[in-house]
Amino acid sequence: MRILFSAFLLLIAVTDASAADLGDRSYTGADAGYLVMSVGWAKQWGPAISLALDFRKADRSDKGVVSRGTSGFDFAVPKDFEDGNESGSVVVRGLHPGDYEFFRIRLLGGEKNVRWQFFPYFEVPFTIKPGEITYIGDFDLHDRDRGLSTTSGYDIIAKSLDYYFVVTDKNARDIPIATNRRQQPARGAVNTAVPDGKLLKTPFIRSEPDLLGTTSPDSYRAWEKGRQDLGERHFADAIRSLTEALADKTLSPYLEARTLNSRGRALLALGRPDQAIADLTQALVIDAYYFAAYGNRGIGYAQKGAFDLALADQTKAVDSDPDGSLYRSGDVYQEDDALSVSFLRLARSDTYFAMGRYDQALIDINAAIRLDPRDAYNYFGRARVYHATGKTALALDDYSEAISRASGNDQVELFYRGRGQSYFLLARYDRAISDFRKNVDAGKANAEDYSGLCMARVISKKDQGAVQDCDRAVMMAPRSPDAREARADVYLEFGRYAQAIEDYSAALMIRPRFASSLYGRGVAKTKSGDAESGLLDIDAAQQIESGIAGRMAKMGISP
Repeated sequence: MRILFSAFLLLIAVTDASAADLGDRSYTGADAGYLVMSVGWAKQWGPAISLALDFRKADRSDKGVVSRGTSGFDFAVPKDFEDGNESGSVVVRGLHPGDYEFFRIRLLGGEKNVRWQFFPYFEVPFTIKPGEITYIGDFDLHDRDRGLSTTSGYDIIAKSLDYYFVVTDKNARDIPIATNRRQQPARGAVNTAVPDGKLLKTPFIRSEPDLLGTTSPDSYRAWEKGRQDLGERHFADAIRSLTEALADKTLSPYLEARTLNSRGRALLALGRPDQAIADLTQALVIDAYYFAAYGNRGIGYAQKGAFDLALADQTKAVDSDPDGSLYRSGDVYQEDDALSVSFLRLARSDTYFAMGRYDQALIDINAAIRLDPRDAYNYFGRARVYHATGKTALALDDYSEAISRASGNDQVELFYRGRGQSYFLLARYDRAISDFRKNVDAGKANAEDYSGLCMARVISKKDQGAVQDCDRAVMMAPRSPDAREARADVYLEFGRYAQAIEDYSAALMIRPRFASSLYGRGVAKTKSGDAESGLLDIDAAQQIESGIAGRMAKMGISP
């Protein structure tokens, strides 16, 4: 079995395609300055892993990696120092003068036949000056023990979540090694710029070792169960398990941030945005570069109708990797689907959709499909935009595409419901009935399914028994104006004008000045003999929507 694990396949900003990629080579021009640092690891555990650290220039004109060969720092290579509990290598890199930042760590490892890769993001700035040395410290790799007596394949994969660097000033040891090196000697004034791990807002760079040292097995197993419950859409169970995982405060900081993010997702699924936002905000306090948490918090703000805040968070997440250049990484095991760039585009598209900004919604959802053409929800999202903008045939195609790609825990009832509504609008009533009936038979039907089933049966077959479907819709959603209006339309079709007027009026109490409800009530009043009042309703509807008469006539509703 070969399993790859990606914790965070997201960039912090767009990488310019014209940038010079130095790889692990040095710049050797006359104006070169020198980056010096050391990378070490605790000798007591000697991990079977390799690592590399990616950097880039602030203006994106240069980028490169600090590593040994193509697979990073393999800990079996010869070492420059053996120092107490640490051993490692000193790095010297010639660079163009300018402002730079390290932005990503790449850790690869595993045990037995299980392999993982872990890409945490962070930000460590540094400046290179011509002819001078910039020393940014000793990066000593640590991990946190879990105290597990046995480990599964997934335990091995998730082990990557426990790594972090302790950064300290070891220039007295490192600078002599750097200046005495035969290849790439560093010369000139030494500028010490060791980052303070307490100020970097990341769990991966710290100023001192984790004193707690061990994650309790019970907390870890509770986290593991919560993750499984979330994947199976057992949201209440997920919240209980994740809360248990957090309770004794022994999770590693990154695992704590992930747990808060997962609990936030479960809370969002249950319509509890305030609690979700609190969890997601705390996750971002721990890790300011956890872009999935920004995306999810944006969903929470959108649920509350705070669309400006939602877009701010979701745009921050999307801008981390707008073209998905690192997300497309081959066969990668995703522990959390909210990490994908495609998901972040989809979430922002949903916010634009809720705001009625359909052009922007379509741009994002097309990008999501381009990034991940396998995801059924991406096609469902685009179908909704087409549906709302009157492009019913295109919506129908995308709903069908979503159905063909649905798998596992996908909410396929959403796809059938949308396609049923598209078939209805295209007057393909037998197909609409079939799709709505699929949800009924699967026990997944809601008021929209029963309303659609009712209307399609009445229009296509004049089936008076269909009124029972409309009754069911109203019973399931008594405050739904759509359910009330659908039943009113059916009553109107069968000449039950008093009942039609009653339901249209109930719909207008919930949703005032809605053109189709006003027009339908006007027609019902006119046909019942109250022409004066009926014409007032019809005129009011036409003031709201000039084409309402033609739209309603297609449904067989006219004075």
